[in-house]
This record gives sequence, structure tokens and C-alpha cells, in this order.
Amino acid sequence: MNCTFTKSFALLLLAAAVFTGCGKSETQTKTELLTKKTWVLSDYGYDDNLNWTIESSESYMWTCDKDNVFTFKTNGTLSEDEGTNRCYSATGYSYDWTLSSDGTKLTIDSRTYTIKTLDSYTLEIYYDYQGSNGPSRYIKRWSH
Repeated sequence: MNCTFTKSFALLLLAAAVFTGCGKSETQTKTELLTKKTWVLSDYGYDDNLNWTIESSESYMWTCDKDNVFTFKTNGTLSEDEGTNRCYSATGYSYDWTLSSDGTKLTIDSRTYTIKTLDSYTLEIYYDYQGSNGPSRYIKRWSH
């Protein structure tokens, strides 16, 4: 009896492990990652030394930008809510956005950015350009 109970218990534990441990992982598309939650701007500016870091001298982030909330909508519009600490008199702005078919480029209005990071926590986009002092990179970072 004890042996039967032990075998039954072991089978029950094995079955529980199989059914709970083998759940299907859900992979989200880039569009789903963009549109699932709102984004808060964490920094933006010109990375003049191309080290992927926006030093304080390169940042264009103002105090009034820190409470701005961005919402990528599935209909292709991007809304920016200025929050309570406004940089300008307007309470919000609206832009058009598109994602390239391979998910590597994000166009906001007429500017196309390369996506460096897009995951459940971070969106980082950039474009390289030739400035008057040489090559530079414009970076924007958002987080949830």
C-alpha cells in the first residue's frame, strides 16, 4: 500500500510539473510592444561622441518633459500628453507613426528612426547625421 501511494504521489507531482512548467511563452510583436502601454520619455539628445550615452551636456531633456506620456495607438497615431508640468501652453500633441515591415525602423511624422531597443520596458530609437562638428547621433529613450 505504501509503495502504491508513493508511486501515485510521484506521478501526480510529475504531471503537475509537466502541465505547469511547459506553458506556452507568448511572444509579442513589435507593434504590440509599442501599443500595449503608455511610454514616458526618459531622455533625448545628441550623442556627439557616439558612445550611446547622452551626457548632461548632450541632453535636451527639460524638467517639464519628465511627466510627458506618449501613447502609440494601433490606428497609427501617437499622442503626447504634456502632463501637469507643461513645456508649452498646449496640453498635448498628435503625430503619425509607422513601423517598417521588418520591425527595425520607426517613422514618426516624416522622421525615420532606427530601433535600437524595443522590449517590454524600453524603447530606444536613433538616427545618425553629419553635424557641423562631424558625425553625431540623435537618441530618444522611453520607458514604462
